[in-house]
Amino acid sequence: EQTGGGILAVNLSVPYTEDVTVTLSDVLGHEVLSDMLPSASGEQSLRLPLGEAPSGAYLLRVEGPSGRATRKVVILR
Repeated sequence: EQTGGGILAVNLSVPYTEDVTVTLSDVLGHEVLSDMLPSASGEQSLRLPLGEAPSGAYLLRVEGPSGRATRKVVILR
């Protein structure tokens, strides 16, 4: 979900308190954003700055010791 101001809001559920790596890549595999973030257990929302990422389709990967998930994200500017 994109919100105003070039921010990507990501809702996730983490079973344990752990660091997670969040990576946003274009469909060709070029990383647009990569950051390691501390995460508490349970439901939470992360806000990630998109920088200069242009409109298009991207893959968002959230990865931590307990697993990983990948989702398609469409950015419209």
